[in-house]
Amino acid sequence: MTEIEFIEVDPVTLESKDVAAQLKSDEERVEDMKKFIQNLFKNAGGAE
Repeated sequence: MTEIEFIEVDPVTLESKDVAAQLKSDEERVEDMKKFIQNLFKNAGGAE
């Protein structure tokens, strides 16, 4: 599986959010990805 990296920058501090992401556990990463995908479907007008 290929990993796609998104580099997010906090608009206030202009620091990468990557550092915080690296501290997350795998379970948190999975939950975040699930929420992200659910939001994509909601924004696209699809069903959850």
